[in-house]
Amino acid sequence: MFSCVSIDKNNEDNTKEKILKRYHIDEIDSPNDTLTYLKKDMSLVNGIVFRSYENGKLKDETNYKEGKRDGLYKWWYENDQLKVKGEFINNEFNGLWTKYHKNGKISGTIPMIDGESIGEKERCWDEEGKEIYCNPELKTEYDY
Repeated sequence: MFSCVSIDKNNEDNTKEKILKRYHIDEIDSPNDTLTYLKKDMSLVNGIVFRSYENGKLKDETNYKEGKRDGLYKWWYENDQLKVKGEFINNEFNGLWTKYHKNGKISGTIPMIDGESIGEKERCWDEEGKEIYCNPELKTEYDY
């Protein structure tokens, strides 16, 4: 397993852009499921935490700020197709979360506020892209 260091990169307009550190899931610890720490020095995680499938392909990645999930989350199928995309703010699901079928078409969207879904705003589609009824009994988990 490996992690990358944070560096500043000069953009074309000579401004600096921060490149986030990347950590494999095995490098972190969340003893109370509230804050996430680096195992090596128990400092709060700032950067991107990722998981990989057994074949080495990227499974998912989550942005962290001060030990909390904060920013973009992405999860891929093993065929490299995006499976779920959403955003965390202060460790809570926020904004529009989108789930995709294996063929790349959107299977559902659900708006989230402070970790709670706004169910009446959920939308679902079949694998051909036709909008369908969202059965609340068949809700899928976003696996995080």
